[in-house]
Amino acid sequence: MSAQRLIPRVFDAFFGRHLRLLPAQEAAIPLIIQGRNVLLISSTGSGKTEAVIAPIAERALRFSDQTYALYICPTKALINDLETRLASAFERLGLRLAVRHGDRTTIRGKQVPSIIVTTPESLDVMLSTNNQQVIERLREVRAVIVDEVHQLYATRRGLQLKILLERLKHTPCCRSLQRIFLSATVAEPEAVAQYFQGTDNPIEMVNVGSGRRLRVTLDLLPAESVDDFRSGEPLLRLLKPIVEEHRKILVFANTRNECDWLYWKLHERLGIPVFLHYSSLHKDYREQVEQQFRRQRRGLCIATSTLELGIDIGDVDAVVMYGAPNTVSSFMQRLGRGNRRSDESIVYGICRPFHINGAPADGEEDLLYFAALTHAALRSELEERYVPEYFSVLVQQFFALACKHGKVTAEHLTRYFDAQIHAFASDEALQAILRSLEDNGLLRYHPTHDVYYPEESLHRLIEARQIWTNIGSRSYVPVVDEDKVPLSEVPRPYASGVRAGQIILLAGKPRLITRVEDQAIRTMELAYDDPQMPKYFTPAEPTPVCVAEAIREVLTNADLKLLPVSCDSWCWEAMQRWRQKFKNIDLSQVIATEPDGNRVVYYTFLGSVANQLLADLLREHYGVTVKEDAWRLSCSRSIAFRFLGGLQLRDLENLIKKSVKRYADLFDPPRHWWYLPDELRFREIISAFNPPQTLRQLQRLAAFIPQVLDSYASS
Repeated sequence: MSAQRLIPRVFDAFFGRHLRLLPAQEAAIPLIIQGRNVLLISSTGSGKTEAVIAPIAERALRFSDQTYALYICPTKALINDLETRLASAFERLGLRLAVRHGDRTTIRGKQVPSIIVTTPESLDVMLSTNNQQVIERLREVRAVIVDEVHQLYATRRGLQLKILLERLKHTPCCRSLQRIFLSATVAEPEAVAQYFQGTDNPIEMVNVGSGRRLRVTLDLLPAESVDDFRSGEPLLRLLKPIVEEHRKILVFANTRNECDWLYWKLHERLGIPVFLHYSSLHKDYREQVEQQFRRQRRGLCIATSTLELGIDIGDVDAVVMYGAPNTVSSFMQRLGRGNRRSDESIVYGICRPFHINGAPADGEEDLLYFAALTHAALRSELEERYVPEYFSVLVQQFFALACKHGKVTAEHLTRYFDAQIHAFASDEALQAILRSLEDNGLLRYHPTHDVYYPEESLHRLIEARQIWTNIGSRSYVPVVDEDKVPLSEVPRPYASGVRAGQIILLAGKPRLITRVEDQAIRTMELAYDDPQMPKYFTPAEPTPVCVAEAIREVLTNADLKLLPVSCDSWCWEAMQRWRQKFKNIDLSQVIATEPDGNRVVYYTFLGSVANQLLADLLREHYGVTVKEDAWRLSCSRSIAFRFLGGLQLRDLENLIKKSVKRYADLFDPPRHWWYLPDELRFREIISAFNPPQTLRQLQRLAAFIPQVLDSYASS
């Protein structure tokens, strides 16, 4: 049966202008209109949103005076964008779309909202309230849509959402939920489906390939010296031909400081409007950028991962990556943002010869990453994710339930667990958490009633809205201009060290700090050639083992002629040098080594997590100094890896336990992590390292024989 017959009342509102439906819509609509649970995997710009919203709206028309569905997004920006995109269709249908997030709510009104768009955290707030109107809306919900589910799976927020969906089912009675999940990049569809199935029916997978070709062009930023680089002229020379060939360009950088630097060097020098977008910029600024860039016929927008997700910024016809991202998912999300209306994704990769502070950078590493990411993307080899034991989320959920009921027990929480949560959250662990919360002065145990009651300190956290999030615990200080207009924010530890008179690069321009207060840092624009860069203390996203192994493939086995990559002469010659070095090396049997002055480099290809643990093991076992990245180690002398053959899980645990705070910083634990008992804090952090897989990786190295690379090729 055609989709038009399946959704007759809403078809024109959503698809009337289109001659035919997109493949993702053809595949998903028949399942969703039947009430089936679905995981829809399809590329950015493939019509996923309409594929699920249209059949849900058709079903919602049968319940016009009720809230039929929740639509859950990982960010407020996505919610605001979705509200704008769907407003016209919902108005035509006589349905109302409401929004609920930390900045605003539109749930109340004369007309009951058919769909509420929200975040996991705001859903938690709604589930924990005793407001009868909110309870009534949640009681009516029959379907839940989760957008960009790859952003949530195997994260603390994902576990929070997993529990929240079960809590939703029990508000106040137990009703099956239709569960629908969307993403452009999911490495393990079966695992994601099983994780979020909960106690409802199995989730069916709909995987629709994009069918788009990929064209990648790689260039070294042509800077003759550090002064030349810092002038911005090489960047202009590289980008101007791209600007002349394409109308709208999205430039991705890997850090906020890089975004600011790029904007500073390009603004008013390219001949087209240039925009800036990253998470620390004030929301009003970001929303204005999104609107302006969407309306522009020509323009360039510089962003971090904030624009990887599906915010509508119009038709971008080329993507530039200033430096390679660390993961295949991020690479695919970024390339998917361009050429959404054509059958070819056009990507320009820039290899960086210098860091923005003028220090030398390894442009060849960018080159190898770009080649490896392209190789992995073509083979759909995305990074697999391990689900850690997130005890800190259980702390947060105890707080939420105490807020709802005025008391809490372990049994209050376990009724929302499935087998996956029960596997690590034993009754013993839950009791230990409750005792720890009592020791921290947040709960009070009543032996007669055998329950815990919230103390005043917990009530203060609730009033300050500090119990709902499982995102990292870093605190930020606003930065404002001379008129006190909010610009951005910086981490409080950094803010505590700045002084009036310093000049920093923020929001794309040098700014003089005129006054430092506890609640804000005041600044004014100032023309200056050498501003300082703020410190954000945010660890880089770890490079997964699949990317490290893809680098190995590119260096040894991959046929580069099959990659849709064109290079400038420098990139081509550098790649040939690397390939020649590894020409006669069988990396399935040996570990490649290479002298580097008075140091020795070992090519391990283990990924960031395993390589960091290996580096610490070598420091401890041999007393050597080690520098590590995701695919190699540089040691102060030659070492042997045979001792890894006897490595046990307890050895890794003891290693991490000695520096648990340092390892914890890699994963930016939320405030709730600090309330855990010591043993559970440790278990959460070590589980994030995926100990079984990491142990196998390290033990495997013990049998490898070192083989020195061709010294002539490396010169």
